[in-house]
Amino acid sequence: MVRYLTERPAAQPKVGGGPLVPLRSSEYSGLMKALKDLYGFGQDSLAGEDCEELTSKILESRKKGLSAVLDKAGIEIALVNTCELRPELDPRRFRWVPFADQFLYPLKRSNTYLRSKASWKFERFEKELDFAYQKAAVKPETLEDYVSFVEDQLKEYRKRGAVAVKLWSAFFRSLSFTKGAESAAKEVFSKYASKRKIKEEQYNKLQDYIAFEILSSCAELDLPVHVHVGFGLATKVISLGSSSPLNLENIMQHEDLEKLKVVLIHGGYPYVRESGSLAGMNDNVFIDFSWLPVLIPPRDLSYILREWIAWKLDEKLLFGTDAVDTPWATDELLCVYGAERARDALTLALSGMVTDSLLTDEEATMIAERVMRENALEIYDL
Repeated sequence: MVRYLTERPAAQPKVGGGPLVPLRSSEYSGLMKALKDLYGFGQDSLAGEDCEELTSKILESRKKGLSAVLDKAGIEIALVNTCELRPELDPRRFRWVPFADQFLYPLKRSNTYLRSKASWKFERFEKELDFAYQKAAVKPETLEDYVSFVEDQLKEYRKRGAVAVKLWSAFFRSLSFTKGAESAAKEVFSKYASKRKIKEEQYNKLQDYIAFEILSSCAELDLPVHVHVGFGLATKVISLGSSSPLNLENIMQHEDLEKLKVVLIHGGYPYVRESGSLAGMNDNVFIDFSWLPVLIPPRDLSYILREWIAWKLDEKLLFGTDAVDTPWATDELLCVYGAERARDALTLALSGMVTDSLLTDEEATMIAERVMRENALEIYDL
């Protein structure tokens, strides 16, 4: 990260480089401000001779722990989407959101096309499922046993403090999960067990069936489900059509899933109106706008937020940063940078609505508190 900010290369990586690559001047200035706030770096720009100083400040800052980063960002509680919550993180401030994708793909020999499409991520889920088998000391031989195993794993997640689970499968397949007959799913599972070849469309039917079992369990456990919808930077992997939030419409309308809470991650961008419509039509759909503060300048993001608020979705909006390591920033830096830009965007949206006499000052203040804090406390029962 230090080297990237120093050299400021003009070339953009072909796949997965992250937003803001290459950096515009305004973005670079914003990151320099975040460097000052977070690490106490005193310069307005980075030159080669500054690398050692900044690196030293970053390493010194990390000795204080990540709770200090949340303090700098003005964040009380952070949700951490990871396979395991690191033991050094304060569980009062860092709440766990494990993945659930690993349970959707139990037929390892039939994962070839998925692995070839996104090996850099998909193999992680295969390994995590193997690890879950080892910990539970089981190897399900039938679909009934496998579904029981998955239900037990989700209960264990809840018991260990998970506040939600995440589905990242938009990077591997369509989000259009269609509940099929149990008999068809059993047939695929037993066919695989007998070493016979499984066609892709057959495997998809099994995944659909398992997805509904996962979602039903999450509904019973009051465990919200985060779903990545929309744009993804791994451009050769994700398909916009497959990742549209509209693919989730049949799930939202299914009578067995009325209690399920679904959070549309990253606002479903570029399908922001589709996300808003889905949330407006379904009491159990919420919109998280993490990553968008980093991807989109505050003024432009304010237009999206303003439209959602105009639709009276303010009780369904959730602030986030999606702080991850990128070529140009550490996860700590993105936490501070993203939080500041999110607040700027929301301020612009609400102040504009007050100026246009669409909201009173009191209403705008109440909405800001909901979006930045209160909605999350209620949805995740924090």
